[in-house]
Amino acid sequence: MMQQPRMWRDTSRLVGLSAWLTLLIPVLALVLAYDQLGVEYTTVRDDHSEITTRLEKALNLSQLAPRYKEKLMVLGPLFATVVAKAYQNEEINASQEAMAQELANVLSAIYVQPDQPIQVVSNSMGESVALLTASIEFKAVPQQMNALELQLLARQGKLTVSELHVQVIPDPQRNSQQLQVSMVVKAIHLTPSLVNSHASNSFVNSKS
Repeated sequence: MMQQPRMWRDTSRLVGLSAWLTLLIPVLALVLAYDQLGVEYTTVRDDHSEITTRLEKALNLSQLAPRYKEKLMVLGPLFATVVAKAYQNEEINASQEAMAQELANVLSAIYVQPDQPIQVVSNSMGESVALLTASIEFKAVPQQMNALELQLLARQGKLTVSELHVQVIPDPQRNSQQLQVSMVVKAIHLTPSLVNSHASNSFVNSKS
């Protein structure tokens, strides 16, 4: 007679546990589903954000295109002028050597020898553009300075004198005076690939 209450209690416990599990299964399923949907939502949200960013950039570029074309039309002649005055070589060393040789030819034409060998240094302004600079010192007389100016003018701006210092010093050989000249000459180096690329862009924009 004492076993029936115990069996009743055990049965009640099993029924209660089963009922709780029945209630928990939908909750667990909902949690798992939400976890999966949450991951997919995060991925979709990130993809949507990236696509939106790309569209905004494309829109900005499309708005800037007319301005770029306008600037290209304005700067085109200026670029053509720079190209005509620049040393064009794929390797910057070739432009340095060409500038040094041209400066030597200029001085030789006015019968002047530099005090030191001409050295040309480069200051890169990008992959395809560089500023070439040479510092030269030599002795001369006033007539040779006039001839120097004519020689530089004949180069049509390819060699630009950015600094010029002249000092009168004694000339022991002639028992007279002479000029000690120090000048800085600059030029531009461009790669042919940059020139060709600009020419292609100009042609495409002129057709559009």
